[in-house]
Amino acid sequence: MSANPTSGEIRRRFIEFFVNKQAHRFYASSPVVPHDDPTLLFANAGMNQFKPAFLGQVTQGSPLSGLTRAVNSQKCIRAGGKHNDLEDVGKDTYHHTFFEMLGNWSFGDYFKKEAIAWAWDLLTNVWGMDKSRLHATVFGGDASDGLAADEEAAELWRTQTDIDPSHIHLGSKKDNFWEMGDSGPCGPCSEVHIDLTPDKSGAKLINADDARVIEIWNLVFIQFNRDASGKLTPLPAKHVDTGMGFERVCAVLQGKTSNYDTDVFKPLFDAIRKVTGAAAYGGRMDSSPQGKADMAYRVIADHIRCLTFAITDGAVPSNEGRGYVLRRILRRAVRHGWQTLNVKEPFLHRLVPAVVAAMSEAFPELKQETQNVIDVIKDEEESFARTLDRGIALFEAAAADAIGREYARSHGLTKVAQTTAFFSENDEDPPPVGSKYSLTFKTHSGETIRKRLPPDPIDFIKAECKTVPCIPDKAAFMLHDTYGFPLDLTQVMAEERGMTVDVAGFERLMEEAREKARSGGGSVNNTQALVEAVQREQPGATVFLGYDLIETKIETYCTLYKVTDAGCECAEMVNPGDEVAVVVGQTPFYAEAGGQVGDTGTITTPAGEIRIHNTVKIGDVYFHLGVVESGTHRSEKAVQLHLKVDRDRRRKIMANHTGTHMLNRALRDTLGDHVQQKGSLVDDQKLRFDFAHNAPITPEQIDKIENMVNTDITADMAVYAEEADQEQALKINSLRAVFGEKYPPRVRVVSIGVPVADLLAKPDNGAWQGYSIEFCGGTHLAKTGDAEGLVVVSEEAVSKGVRRLTAMTSQAAHRATAQGQKLLARVESMRSSEPDKLQAGIAQISGEMESTPLPLLAKAQLRGRITELQATLKEHAKQQSKQSAGAAVEAARKIADEAQGDVIVASLDDADANALRTAMDVIRKKKPDAALLLGGIAGDKVAFIASVPKPLIDKGLKAGDWVREVAKVAGGGGGGRPDMAQAGGKDPAKLNDALETGRAFAKSKLQP
Repeated sequence: MSANPTSGEIRRRFIEFFVNKQAHRFYASSPVVPHDDPTLLFANAGMNQFKPAFLGQVTQGSPLSGLTRAVNSQKCIRAGGKHNDLEDVGKDTYHHTFFEMLGNWSFGDYFKKEAIAWAWDLLTNVWGMDKSRLHATVFGGDASDGLAADEEAAELWRTQTDIDPSHIHLGSKKDNFWEMGDSGPCGPCSEVHIDLTPDKSGAKLINADDARVIEIWNLVFIQFNRDASGKLTPLPAKHVDTGMGFERVCAVLQGKTSNYDTDVFKPLFDAIRKVTGAAAYGGRMDSSPQGKADMAYRVIADHIRCLTFAITDGAVPSNEGRGYVLRRILRRAVRHGWQTLNVKEPFLHRLVPAVVAAMSEAFPELKQETQNVIDVIKDEEESFARTLDRGIALFEAAAADAIGREYARSHGLTKVAQTTAFFSENDEDPPPVGSKYSLTFKTHSGETIRKRLPPDPIDFIKAECKTVPCIPDKAAFMLHDTYGFPLDLTQVMAEERGMTVDVAGFERLMEEAREKARSGGGSVNNTQALVEAVQREQPGATVFLGYDLIETKIETYCTLYKVTDAGCECAEMVNPGDEVAVVVGQTPFYAEAGGQVGDTGTITTPAGEIRIHNTVKIGDVYFHLGVVESGTHRSEKAVQLHLKVDRDRRRKIMANHTGTHMLNRALRDTLGDHVQQKGSLVDDQKLRFDFAHNAPITPEQIDKIENMVNTDITADMAVYAEEADQEQALKINSLRAVFGEKYPPRVRVVSIGVPVADLLAKPDNGAWQGYSIEFCGGTHLAKTGDAEGLVVVSEEAVSKGVRRLTAMTSQAAHRATAQGQKLLARVESMRSSEPDKLQAGIAQISGEMESTPLPLLAKAQLRGRITELQATLKEHAKQQSKQSAGAAVEAARKIADEAQGDVIVASLDDADANALRTAMDVIRKKKPDAALLLGGIAGDKVAFIASVPKPLIDKGLKAGDWVREVAKVAGGGGGGRPDMAQAGGKDPAKLNDALETGRAFAKSKLQP
């Protein structure tokens, strides 16, 4: 191998060594998202896909059937659950969320001798590692399990390699005994470590989590099974499972002390520099500005690899499970880009092509999903970006306040004024959001003390605070709840400043929020509290400007209410962090009504900014609910305000609302005039429409409904909205109003495709039947084409006689459609698959169908095609059963011909219960006076059947008792009549032991 091998060459030589020299089969990496294994968030080790082989559960026809030696490079993610390296990424040179694991496996073939000899040969002869730097650890024994030290492995290291004998070390159960879980296959392991200290003195640093002496290869010898009680028993077949960190071995072979200095990461660092404009990566690990930038490089590079592979393999960021892990990873990376590298726009998605270019030769699936990965990451970035700067500012303010309070306690100051920010030399002028902070205190004598807080307060804390300052639970909760900062991200930011977070308090607030959500409430009963505020204060009506504007600068009154657990009280003044309700004279913010959610955005006063997270209406009064981001605000009779609605969110809501109207018309035209709206929900993610109908909507009807809506969208019709007299408007032919709803004398008519004036001029015109015309106070698109498209993603019953359709428009609809087409193409490509690959493919597709929003029609097509594939599998099984029955007849004849005595006990290969019954009929015809016990294995199950003639029953041998005792040995049970019985077992490896038990049982019953 070359003196400075590339990572591609290293990966290739590892695989070639085992394929060409040691007769292994290359077995491609499984997806990093294990859709068919709900016990795993992500594939976290090379052995995951080989579990059936280790557990003896390989079925006939499986891709694993007959596999005795395998080699590959497995895609792995360790960022959640038992194996979680997320918190260490960027802080050291060798931890990653995504990594490759080079591995070789033996399933009942070679064992310790070969594994150790070949590992040493590859490391030292093929790769040329310095033997004097290599150390091996072996299991040192464990008294609690009754296990002695693995002297066999130690002796093999001494005899099969030329390692320095003093470099063979005994390790603990924690480090050198590997287990799949609390029970199951397990065994001792032998790890190879490399000493990178300059003088090769690192023996004492083995397993000390020190980058100077790191583990590079783990050779696991699976030779025991641990049962549910914890007892270990030797396995009849012994296996080898090895795992080598690809990134670590690349660093060693390329002469680097950091994984991040290899060519694995260099292309990504180049891309990061190009996209962000940051200074070049310097590899520093300190807290200097360059060190912080280098940490950002490491985090971003690691995280974009993880996200690219996970999304390619079918995961999507979300609020739960593996999706939440991905969202945390993405937001960590984005925060480093914005705060450390000063990139104030979405950037992460632009790095995806660099990952694909660097890794697609080894993992070609990356090329197929590139654009989808880019789109998913970009959407997530844009969502988080809307609150990122404000969240960081809130964190900085909370951190400064916590430091100030701890300083005061440490120095005996009696009163601490609220922490204030500064940006001028004399600290007199109010600063912009995100600037540095000063601390203001008062002594017993009333003296004011001001301390400047440096940008990096670690040294200040060490010098001036007796205990570590702590970010309060409420601040951490607000960062999570309002700004989307996962707790661990807040913890990372606190740690960077030498601080901690009140995690226990945060968890308590989270549980309170969950409990209130379960009971249907918020942090307070907003509706009741706001009603009471209106009754007390009698504020004036709010004028809604939002049909024409989404942003405005106006002079108007501003009344502030402080929202607390106790209720909603009018306030003269509110401060940063306060939850508030804002009432103004005019607003572009839409208040939640008619199924449409309230707007979000910002209200800016001369004092600072208030972030609005919802808008609600009590009577004619609009309450803007939010949090004070910056500045001290006062209730005022006249003030200049800048009200700005979240434009992108409003656009998505309008698309979904206009889509709801088109859907309503299509439902009426398809299902009949009995369709009446029973409720709706319109937000920025979807539209949901409840309507009167007494039967499920068929796929054909869904197809027709979607086509009608999308025809309207393609026509790019204008959307008109005007107020009219209710009495006159109700005369319009085909107008749709919510049944039972009370409307005011003046109503707003929304018409798609026809001006309202035309409708009012000729209200009885039959042509209006072909248009969507409704009473509606919501916001809408200017023209239907802006909705881009609509797909129905679910149809269900809400209650008797009421159905619900959920649909998506715009980009969400496009993504759902593309995902449906991708899955349909994958199903089609599976038609020629082998039965076991087909079974695994069906399970994976089914899992993705449940976890991914898909068009309902695509789901129906997928289910139909999966049903066809399952029929193919059933036919295959039927044919196999016929073949098995034929083979059973031949085997039965041979058993009958060779049998001696009045008890026949035998096993048949690949025989299920049906095949055993066929065999028993054949044997009984030839040996009618004999007692018969037959056993067979089908897949991962064991079957037994017994037959006893009456003379032997009279002597004490009963078929039901016989099979029951036999099945216990194989981990099962059963029984039946004295003359005929059958049973099953779960452990195929115990078949022979079970039959031996059967022989002994019959002998004990029939002996004189």
